[in-house]
Parts: sequence; structure tokens; C-alpha cells
Amino acid sequence: MSDPLLKTKLPATRNPHTLRAHRRESFWQIILPLLLVVGLVAWLMVQLLQAGPASSEQAAQVAVILLAIPLLLLGIALFLALVVLSLGVARLGRWLPPQALRLQDVARSFNSQTQRAAGLAIRPLLAIESWAMALNRLLKRG
Repeated sequence: MSDPLLKTKLPATRNPHTLRAHRRESFWQIILPLLLVVGLVAWLMVQLLQAGPASSEQAAQVAVILLAIPLLLLGIALFLALVVLSLGVARLGRWLPPQALRLQDVARSFNSQTQRAAGLAIRPLLAIESWAMALNRLLKRG
């Protein structure tokens, strides 16, 4: 079980262009959004603490709001995904019938050619069997 792909050696160094692009993408897509969210949460906490002494009822209301925000964002994201998927299904519904008709035409053509080839293939066997049965009937009569 010697797989030639397993024996190939990987380059010792990485491509500097792709490594640089990967680092740039990971900064813009992971690190920066994470820092922005952490900064926003810290700013909100500082604003809440600077507001002065609050009752436990006010703190509970603020906590409920802070807990509801991620669920709201998740709901909006799922709603947008649902809208995009429904638009995709509508577009697929417009594109699919002509393609399905073309596929049905190809299948129908293939079926008729297969039936014709099968008929041509079996015709000599049917003729031999027919002549054999006719000869058998003649011999049994006589």
C-alpha cells in the first residue's frame, strides 16, 4: 500500500504571497470584528457603570436587553438567510423547467434508440424461434 501521494514532500517554506494574503484576510475577517465587539461591550459596560447607582430592577432590565441583542442579531441573520434561500428557489424555479424539458427530450431520444437497438438485436432470435416452432408443428402433424 505505497501511495505515491503520501511520499511527495511538501515545500519547506510557504509561499510568501499566499501567507501574507491569509494573514490580511484573517485580520479583517476575524481579529478586527472580534476587537470591535469586545470594544463595544466594554464601552457599554463603562457607560452603564458611570450612570450612577442603579436599582436592581434597572440592572435586570439592562441585563435582559444585553441578552436579547445577540438573539435579535441571530434572528435577523436567519431571516436574511431565509429570504436569500427563497429567492434562490424562485430563480431555480424559473431556470429548472427548460433544463428539465431538455433532459426529458434527451431521455426520450435515448429510450427510443435503445428500444430500436433492442428490437434489431432480438429480431433474428425471434425469427429463428418462429421458424423452429413452425417446423416443430409440421413435424408433429406428419
